[in-house]
Amino acid sequence: MTENHGAATKPIRDGRWARIAENWIAVVLRMAAIIGAALFITALGGGFAGWAVIAAAVTMVLLIGGILAARASRRRRAREVPAIRYTPDNPR
Repeated sequence: MTENHGAATKPIRDGRWARIAENWIAVVLRMAAIIGAALFITALGGGFAGWAVIAAAVTMVLLIGGILAARASRRRRAREVPAIRYTPDNPR
């Protein structure tokens, strides 16, 4: 039999996972917005006005989504109570 101390199998329950997920979502949305901007410039330069309008709209939605996801993550972090860990050298 093996001993299971539970350290490696405990799920994260303190809300930290939500902030991490929001950070990754914000990064992915911002990178997708950069790709959308490149497609917008390409469509505009190629003379495809209809596709340029679609690419511009998609780029704005992705950029606003990335900004809002980063803002939500920042707000979630501001609401967290910092944990104080006891160590003998800690002045608190």
